[in-house]
Amino acid sequence: MKKGRVLSLDVGIKKIGFALSDINQFLATPKGVIYRQSKRNIDVFNEIKDIINSYNVKKIIVGLPTHKDGNLTKTGEKIVKFIKKFYLFLKSQNLDIPIYFVDENYTTQKALEIKKQNKSKKSEDALAAAVFLQDYLDGYLPEIKAEDIFKKYLPPKYGED
Repeated sequence: MKKGRVLSLDVGIKKIGFALSDINQFLATPKGVIYRQSKRNIDVFNEIKDIINSYNVKKIIVGLPTHKDGNLTKTGEKIVKFIKKFYLFLKSQNLDIPIYFVDENYTTQKALEIKKQNKSKKSEDALAAAVFLQDYLDGYLPEIKAEDIFKKYLPPKYGED
């Protein structure tokens, strides 16, 4: 794995929790939330781009909720569509940062437990992003290339108009 920070995104309908790894990719830290409500996608994409540039991010992982049989939930389908548009935005900005999906099932529950135990003031969305990022860094979550998920679940030209 290339050294550099990994950004994790816990994408929701109203907000996106995010966390970052250290430069050696050992430790995940919850960082904050990007609010999506009443914002255009381009504004949200630019906020994420600013994080990428500020922290010199080398890879992005996105939590993907699935059913027990491995198929996407309705929310998972929306996340894939949103990330495809974000992926195309990055390409348009000449940012070639690989994006991967990881299974995020049960991370919100874990985040709520951590928040309660530690009396944390951090958003559960940022904590959830940190939980699956840490699991990923520790080797417990396999990554799936975003392009493979796009091919499987979206029409070929989705988001390119």
